[in-house]
Amino acid sequence: MVAPAATPPPSTHPSADAAKVTASAEDAAAAVLACTLLVLSLASFAFILHFHLRASRRAGPHPRPRLLRLRDLNSLWAVRILLVAFACLWSLAELLRLPCLRRSLLGRNSLPEYPPSSRLQLDPCSFYVLLSQGFAEPCFFATLLFLLHASVQGKASYPNAFAAALALSLLASLPFLLSYALFLAFAPWVLSLLGISPEVFFGRDTIGFESGDRCSYPLFSTALLGGFGAVYVPWFVSTCWRAVAVVINKRLRIRLYALTSAVVVGITLQVATLALSTFWSPGDPAFEGLALAAFLGVFFSAAVGEGVLVVYPIADAIDAVSWRPPVAAATTAGDRGDGDGRTAHVSA
Repeated sequence: MVAPAATPPPSTHPSADAAKVTASAEDAAAAVLACTLLVLSLASFAFILHFHLRASRRAGPHPRPRLLRLRDLNSLWAVRILLVAFACLWSLAELLRLPCLRRSLLGRNSLPEYPPSSRLQLDPCSFYVLLSQGFAEPCFFATLLFLLHASVQGKASYPNAFAAALALSLLASLPFLLSYALFLAFAPWVLSLLGISPEVFFGRDTIGFESGDRCSYPLFSTALLGGFGAVYVPWFVSTCWRAVAVVINKRLRIRLYALTSAVVVGITLQVATLALSTFWSPGDPAFEGLALAAFLGVFFSAAVGEGVLVVYPIADAIDAVSWRPPVAAATTAGDRGDGDGRTAHVSA
């Protein structure tokens, strides 16, 4: 007589099940939003190229005065592409953070465990922190600041805007890259020499950038982001304030207010939530909720930044040169009340 198969006992750890559900929900939300930003960035990239090629073809070697204005509005197209590229890089880095995608791309055993006495390795989680917080974020925000400042100052202030924007973005990321490199090389030896627990820098229940299959956020990287935000936020707010003082169009002022609010709240939210996340272990519901909040802060900053400084300026520039039938263009311009030279210049 064959004995009936034993049924598995019910779960004795409801908190662990709840943590898995929370982590899965956070991963799904982050994946959807990261893909959304990636699609938006690719669409913005196509929009920039379409406008640039069309403006270059229309202007020609001897353009009319109105098309000369169009060429000036198109002068920052390479900087906008640089901004979109850094947003794409950040989105891809956030996708690398998700355990399900790491396992599918790198294999099930993509996160090897190293003994506490060993030197830190460049595992996928440390590579994510280095790529996202150490390079993509500082470069994106520095390019965003440069694009805003160049839009206000005009083309004459930046004859080679792309080179200047690239140099500024790399300069902004240089302290992060050097700090991460030194920390990855010497942190285990220094911490063991001083008798300091790695949890002070890496968070609870971790000896590196990962805990199980979840990525952690080291305290030292959060401190670097906090220092970056302390310098960047006042600088960005002052630049937006100068732009608002120049703009006379109410609609453009609302865009600048929205951009300022998104960037200030986004950076502050990210630093605060990542600092609080060090009190919980990766996989805990509180940790996953704080990680999602930090992600949302940067996501909305990037989305609003692309909308205000990439999509809307190009759309306004198309309206300014009237790439439409004359009657329709005149009707739209009369309804909107646009047409001031300073307004069109600042918006683009």
